[in-house]
Amino acid sequence: MTKPELLEALKRAHADTCSYFESLSPDDFFRSTTGWTAAENLEHLSKATSGTLLGFRSPRAILGLAFGKKSSRSFDEVRDEYESILAQGRGAGALYQPRSQKADASKQKAMIEKFRKSCEKLERAVSSWSEEDLDKCGIPHPLLGKLSGREMAYFCIFHPAHHLEKLKSKLATAN
Repeated sequence: MTKPELLEALKRAHADTCSYFESLSPDDFFRSTTGWTAAENLEHLSKATSGTLLGFRSPRAILGLAFGKKSSRSFDEVRDEYESILAQGRGAGALYQPRSQKADASKQKAMIEKFRKSCEKLERAVSSWSEEDLDKCGIPHPLLGKLSGREMAYFCIFHPAHHLEKLKSKLATAN
């Protein structure tokens, strides 16, 4: 993906994620299901987005030296590796684990807005990187290890979709 395509896909993924969480009633948003609630999924996505934002805001010279990569893999290759790691039973570390949330419609709106703002900041940070920097500077990922900036942006596109797919399935079964 070129940088403009990457940014468009990132914006679309974030907009789709916000729209989905906005479409949920407070009952569904906080409904206890097997695994994380919708609220907990959103908190996890917010934490992951904020962590990624720190990486994209770090000095590129340091990222290039410490985590640089020679070339980026494709979107599908990064996504497939992530899914393989999850299939092995690995998941979000303690830093990215959500806390339990109490049902409150205003809390739902605040959580969505917090995620939206983090996404907008991330999109701006990614847009400040050149095509070259996206491939030569790396950002560490807790499960995937050293990723190029481009690969990390790919992660930010498919990660919310991964959570929404699982959540939609759980909520459909619960209703």
